[in-house]
Amino acid sequence: DSLILRKIELSINNKFRIANELFNQNQAEFNAAFQQLNSINSWAEAQRYLESLKHVYKWKDENPLVKNFYALVQKRFS
Repeated sequence: DSLILRKIELSINNKFRIANELFNQNQAEFNAAFQQLNSINSWAEAQRYLESLKHVYKWKDENPLVKNFYALVQKRFS
């Protein structure tokens, strides 16, 4: 059986905040990352991708929005 994964769901407010705060107001980069995250098939792979984004954008682990974004992505795989 193939596993059917939900897409990551974000409210308009969350999309705006994440794009602005985590992707330096770059909607195109946010959209590309979001599309990539929705194409990934496992939480482990998603974590690796998120870690690469964290490195590129200098996200801090203690940032509540970073924690929220990780949780929203993880929810897709639960």
